[in-house]
Order: sequence, then C-alpha cells, then structure tokens
Amino acid sequence: MKKRGYGSFALPRLAAGLVIGGMVFAGFFYICSDRYNVGITRGFQNLSDTYERILKSYGEGTIDKPFASIMCNFYPADYIRLAKIEQGGSFDVIYETDYDVIPVETDIYNWIYVTKDESLYSGGNSHVDSVVDRFQIDYKKCDEIWNINDERKDSMIMQNTYTTFSMEDSFFSVYDAFYRSIDMTGWFFYPYIEVKSYYVDGDTLYLGEVHERTDVFEKPWNGRTWYFWSENNAYMIVTGGPDHLAPSIMGGQVRPDKFLEQESELFLAESLDDLSVATTNSRKIIDFRDTDSYSASIRENGHLTQGYIELVEIDGQRYLMEYVMTTASFTEYYRPCLILVAVLILIFSVSIPLIVAIKPYGAYKRAYENNEFKNNLIDSLAHNIKTPLQILGGYAENLKDVTDAEEKNRYADSILAKANEMNSDIEMILKTAEKSNPVLSKGSVREVFDKVACKLKADVVINGDAQIPMDKDYLEHAIFCLIDNAARYKTKDSKIEVVINPKEIVIRNKTGRDKFTPGTGIAIAGRIIEQHKLRLKTKLGDGTFEAKITKK
Repeated sequence: MKKRGYGSFALPRLAAGLVIGGMVFAGFFYICSDRYNVGITRGFQNLSDTYERILKSYGEGTIDKPFASIMCNFYPADYIRLAKIEQGGSFDVIYETDYDVIPVETDIYNWIYVTKDESLYSGGNSHVDSVVDRFQIDYKKCDEIWNINDERKDSMIMQNTYTTFSMEDSFFSVYDAFYRSIDMTGWFFYPYIEVKSYYVDGDTLYLGEVHERTDVFEKPWNGRTWYFWSENNAYMIVTGGPDHLAPSIMGGQVRPDKFLEQESELFLAESLDDLSVATTNSRKIIDFRDTDSYSASIRENGHLTQGYIELVEIDGQRYLMEYVMTTASFTEYYRPCLILVAVLILIFSVSIPLIVAIKPYGAYKRAYENNEFKNNLIDSLAHNIKTPLQILGGYAENLKDVTDAEEKNRYADSILAKANEMNSDIEMILKTAEKSNPVLSKGSVREVFDKVACKLKADVVINGDAQIPMDKDYLEHAIFCLIDNAARYKTKDSKIEVVINPKEIVIRNKTGRDKFTPGTGIAIAGRIIEQHKLRLKTKLGDGTFEAKITKK
C-alpha cells in the first residue's frame, strides 16, 4: 500500500469547497447588487415623492420658503431646485441648494445656518411663524464646521447614498428579513456628524467636540473625532443632554460641478422655454408618475451621479423639481457586509473540506498502519521463528539417537518450552491484531513497570513517574515485550534503567552488541504504543540499547 499524506485527501476536497464557496459568494454578490440597484431606484422615487409633498404644502400655504428649505435639509441631495412655473414660463425658485450655508439642527424647531456670507449672519435670524410659533433659524459663522466639511467631501457621498437608499420601501419591511439585514449593513456604516459640545459668542459659533459617527451606538466606532476647545474657553462649552439634543450637521453637500457643467443647459435652465430647447435632444425616461421627466448621469471614480428633472402639476399649478444625487458604488456601500460574508464563506469553504477529509484519511491511515504492522510482524516472525525452529529440529534429530530416558525428557522439555514461547508470541500477535480501539483512562506508568519487572523477575531500576491515558492491561503487554527484550540481551551484571517523566519514557540496557534487529516483541510493543497515541523509537549505540516512548 502506497503511503499517502493528509494533503492528498484534503486538497481535492479543498479545491471543490473553494469552487462552491466562490459560486455561493458570486450568487450573494449578484443578489446584493440587484437589491442595491432596486433600492436606489425606489429611493429616488421616494425622494421625488417627498419633494412633491413639499411643493403641495407650499402651494396650499401651510409652509413657506424657509420651512421648505428645512424640509430639503432633512432629505438632502447634492443639488436641489424646487420652483413654481409662472404663466410666462419663468421659474419662481422656492428652494435651491446654497453651498454657502451648512445647516445645523439643534432640535426640530431650531436651526443654525453656518455661513461665510456676512450679509446673512449679520442679519441675526429668521423667524418662521406660519408653521409653528417656535420655529427659528439663526445665521452664524463658524470656520471649524467649514473645515470639517472640507475634510468630509468623500464621506458625504455615502451620506447621500443613505439618504436615497433609506427611503426605499422594503428597508422598513419586517417581512423582508434578508433584504433588511443587508440594507442595515450600509446603515450601520453611514457617516454623519454629531456636535457634542459648542457655544455661541455673538455672531460666531464655536465648536468643542465633534464626532463623525458611523453607527447607531452612543460611542463613535470607526469614525473620527475633532476637538476645538481650549482651557481658556472650556467653561463656555454647552454639552448636549436630556434638555438639549446634540446638534447634527445636516448639510454641506459636495457640489456636482462636473455633472452640472456637462448638463448645464438641461439642469440650469432659467425658464421653461430654455428647458424645452435643452430637452429636444434629451432622452425621455419612464417616469414615476404621469409627468414630463428627464434624466442624465455620469460615472466618475466608481461613483454614479444621477440627475432628474420633473415637471409636475399640483392643483392646477405646474412646478419644477430638479435634483442631482451622487451615490456610492455598490461595493463601497456594502463593503462591510461583503467582507464579512467573504470571510465566512472562505472559512466554511476551507474548514468543511478539511474536516470532511479527516474521516477517509483516518480510515486509510489505520489501514496503512495495519498493513505496516503486518509487514513488520512477518519480518519479525521470520527472524524470531527461524532460530527456534532450527533448535527444535536439532532436538528432534537428537531424540532419534538418545536411548537414556532422562536425556529424552530433557530434550522433550526443551521442545515444549520453545513451543510455548512461540505459542505465547502468536497469542500476543493475535491479541494485538484484534484490539483496534483501546479505551484509555489515566494511570500510573510506574505501576505498570513495577508489575512487569516483578512478573519477569528482572533487575530493573525505575526513576520517576507520570500519569498518562492508558489501557492498563494492554499497555502492560507492550512494556512486557520491551523489558523482556532488554532482559534477554543485557550484559551480565548490568541493570535495566527506566526513566519516566511526563514528556518521555526511556528504557536503557547494556548489550555489548553493535547490531540490532527488531524482533516480534518490539513490533508488538510499537503497535500497542501507537494505539495509545504515543511513539516508540529504538536505537543501538556504543553497546547500549535504548527504547524511547514519546508523545506524537
């Protein structure tokens, strides 16, 4: 039987496991990609519905332009323009993204518009009493927020993706557990800014501590923190608490300059007539409702920038809705989920084949060891039986010529002794062959050696002891074979030395020989010791025989 390693069993199964794992990951990747595209499409649809509701409320007079801007801050895009179409076709702009303003929500009624435009913040504040009596916008300047916004331009793309995607219907569906779970992956890693402490001095807003949070937990995780305060103004810090919510930076979008430059005629039209000319060569898209709508898109650095123009009619009045959104790539948005799934699939694709390969390899190994044991045993038997058979043959020849009764009895006794010796070896071989799975329990090694030495009446010096898992009676046969072998071939007046410790068991004796041929006893001992999950090594050097038992 050819010797084979564990790798020959594991590698084919491992290759199959990796192929299957790759197919599973490809399927998961496709499902997530399709899910993401559906989510983005539906998110844009819901974003459009939101802007239409704002226009409807404005047309009914329940909100005015400042409140419409607040609503657009809740659902931001890279660029938004909502306008009323006058009879002549001109646009009366209700809200247009102002890149000189970064809105900060302190609570639902109070907003701070951070700006560098002195004409705004020097004006004090704007009070909106047509919606709620306490609704207020304060204009302040703050270089720190502008600096943070400049640092976060890339992460704002993820924010806009989340703004769109989180509005997709199935995100909130309890019946769609799988889709909801992968949606939550993007949600947990959606970055947003939370102002933990700040104070206002005149027209200026000063920041203390700001967190970029990327999860729903209280402490920032995988995010950044900015510290702006100093010891001189630390006493002025106002920290968010039960009566004062931590402010959130809601705006600071990245202006889609390349998109607006490329589609300037279509998206920056100043009147309905200009828009009509621009849309002559544009593709009309399938709209969410029965309205005139147009779209354009560009892909840059793995991100997709999409723009939509819709002309809607509400209660007989026509309105323009124009918005541009840059969304993160599918792999960027789902990166944590994809990495986690890839790692899990890799672990299963590797571990399961390796585990599955253990059983056939174990069966092969046992068969190989049995075959090796038989081969070694045959060699040992051939060596050990040859000499006794020659002796028996000689005794039998002598019996023919012997007439003295006492002499005949002596030869007969010698023949019986040799036969018993050979029979004992054969019984030991059969017993070893029958026992394949010994039951092991911890026991003293020294006790086994003491018992064997007493049985053989051998001169053995034993040092040390160890507790090891053993089948006591079965291991005793192995030690018997080793001590018996040592006793037979030791020099006169020498003693057999045994050293026992938890790491190894060593048996030594002086033989005076230079060559050593393992006999049947050594082969049997080796087999029994192997079944105890141990290893037997024998060697002869400088006239000393040594048998060493160690852990595998």
